[in-house]
Amino acid sequence: NNPPLFDYVPPDVLTQGVESTRGFLRAVALAQETLVLSLTGLNISVLSPSITDVTQLTSLRMDNNRIETLPPALYDMTNLTSLSLQDNKIDHIGTDLLKLTYLNHLNFSDNPLAYSPKEIVAKGLSQLFAYLERIADSEKTNALDLDSLGLTSMPYDVQRMTSLTSVSIANNHLVQLPDMLPLQEMTILNLSSNSLSSLPTDFGKLTKLQDLKLSDNKLAYLPLSMALMTNLTRLDVANNPFESPPDEVVSQGLHQILDYLRSLSYGSSSDDIDLRNQKLTKVPVHAMQFNTMKVLLLDDNDITELPEDIGSLKELKKLSFTSNQVPRLPDSVGKLVRLEELIADNNLLETIPSTVADLRQLRKLSVRNNRISTLPPDIGGLENLTDLDVRDNPLLTALPLELGRLEALSTFWLDVDNITFPQPEVCLEGPRYTLKFLRVLFEATRTGRLDLSSRDFNLQHLSIDEGRFTNLTELNLAHNFFAEFPPFLERFTEMRELSMESNKLEAIPVTIAQLANLRVLDLRGNHLAVLPKEIGVLTDLRRLLVDKNELTTLPAALATLHNLVDLHASENYIASLPPELGDLVSLLDLRLQYNDLQILTREVIHLTSVTRLNVSFNKLRFIPEEIAGMKGLKTLELDSNEVAQLPSALGVLTNITELSLVGNKITELPSEMGELTGLRALRCDVEQFTSPPPEVFAQGVDTLIEYLGRVAEARTSNYLQLGDMGLQALPSVVLHMEALEYLNLDGNNLKGL
Repeated sequence: NNPPLFDYVPPDVLTQGVESTRGFLRAVALAQETLVLSLTGLNISVLSPSITDVTQLTSLRMDNNRIETLPPALYDMTNLTSLSLQDNKIDHIGTDLLKLTYLNHLNFSDNPLAYSPKEIVAKGLSQLFAYLERIADSEKTNALDLDSLGLTSMPYDVQRMTSLTSVSIANNHLVQLPDMLPLQEMTILNLSSNSLSSLPTDFGKLTKLQDLKLSDNKLAYLPLSMALMTNLTRLDVANNPFESPPDEVVSQGLHQILDYLRSLSYGSSSDDIDLRNQKLTKVPVHAMQFNTMKVLLLDDNDITELPEDIGSLKELKKLSFTSNQVPRLPDSVGKLVRLEELIADNNLLETIPSTVADLRQLRKLSVRNNRISTLPPDIGGLENLTDLDVRDNPLLTALPLELGRLEALSTFWLDVDNITFPQPEVCLEGPRYTLKFLRVLFEATRTGRLDLSSRDFNLQHLSIDEGRFTNLTELNLAHNFFAEFPPFLERFTEMRELSMESNKLEAIPVTIAQLANLRVLDLRGNHLAVLPKEIGVLTDLRRLLVDKNELTTLPAALATLHNLVDLHASENYIASLPPELGDLVSLLDLRLQYNDLQILTREVIHLTSVTRLNVSFNKLRFIPEEIAGMKGLKTLELDSNEVAQLPSALGVLTNITELSLVGNKITELPSEMGELTGLRALRCDVEQFTSPPPEVFAQGVDTLIEYLGRVAEARTSNYLQLGDMGLQALPSVVLHMEALEYLNLDGNNLKGL
């Protein structure tokens, strides 16, 4: 009835061995009596039930560990009077700490505390509790008072409390503000008597603010965005070294300050025309008369239509009409050939005209929060576009492949939740990967070769517009997370190469028979236990790669693959091979390493066309003499088996250039190998060989083959010429040649017989 060990003893302790585990258990057992628990320096990252279940503890010390968060169960230990968590990885101290009402000693030193005010923690327990009590109270009242606490930055707790309506952080030491946009419900904000030198540029987006106090700071400027604070009824900015607005404006009060901020956007005497927030319903005619205009700002109006003659503004570089009610862009926008920025957020746009493709200088296009359902393929012609924002268009569910042509695009914003193509797992990887995905698909429509093998995509499924890929002949989906074949595959009957390497496949669909023209099929690194018999229909197949799966045998249906050249089935659980394998008359490369083979069947070793055979890391005990039938063999790899003797027939395989025997029990090479004059590489455990002697091995493959050749010849001629072979002792093989009539050992290093 004990809990599982891993629930009782933290895994971090268990992995340190017996002594650490024993020490932990002693400490916990002792704490049951003393109510004092010290677990310092045990590398613990979580508090296990074995600790938190001792709810009567009065003292808990866990210094020098790796704890990142405090579990809720800790706060059930309400008898704690002392808590020390020095030198851990704790980022935040929450209001639940207030539950420990008997606490009189607390140590959080040497923790990151990235989300808790360190200056408060450093002042001790009472100051921390006072701070936390204020935070806790504000969660009930939506009003937060952090005045006079010596704060140097805005606490993280404030930013997460999005329902706050009143915030006061006066008489502190704030030098800057973080992003305060989450506090959208705030109506009262007091930041007076701090050291603020600036406000965030988007500060004015706190549009529900009614009462704002900024007095006694170091502000030189008020952000222009404050002109958006239309609900503001009180503004106190006294005792700031303002440069803008100037003092004479500030002295006139709220309305004049806001009017001043709005006036900054005007520039009718220049080429920048700012008509923002003027409640316009259409573009004034006189604005269209400035044909040298470079910037036209029409934001925050009620414009319902852009004039057709807007295309006459040939010098225009920036056009912005956000927050209007424009339902369409006129085709003439394509005549703005110098335009670099087109910003149309928060409108009623349903489409983007194809003429936008003529804006070759366009760098930024933003159509956020509209009713756009499709993007024109012509958008791919915007070769200089670096910034594209299509967020908040709920009807936009698919992106055109042509977006992939935008190689200069560096900032791309979209709402992943609405997009069905590309699929979410692509979009969630970020804009760069989304564009890369589209680029790959677009190129495939031209080349017929689709390669999505990059680990960037993490694909689980794939849906494409099949009509765009009628010429698809190669598909590479390696290194993804497919659990099954994409359903559209069976319709691409002209496909020649398919790779599903390193996915999560557990089965191959019988519909693979539809891919009758397939020449390369790569299924490596999956979870396949069987190959379907339908694979035998792929009679044009040249390469079949099924390494790193869970196969226990190969299907007899492979016998029909008369064009198969490469068959790779390494790293499986294959214990036997079907006799039908011998019908693969075109097979050149057969790789079966890392399996459970105990014998090589007669059918396999009669594959006369095979030039490379790799059966390393199996359980072979012998190589049959019938291997002589593999006349075409050039590379033979037998590493890490249980072979004790090589067949004399090996000498018949005169085409062999590479032979690997490492990790076996072989002590002698048959003299018949002297016929292998083309051998260029021999790998074996030289130290365990008795014949040829080590000094012959040391002279290289050519000398080794010559030695074996001389020994083989002597068996019939009784004439053994071993002169100049570098011998240090009489080879043991000589003592078994009882019929020997002539023995030449001249020019060696013999010291005796």
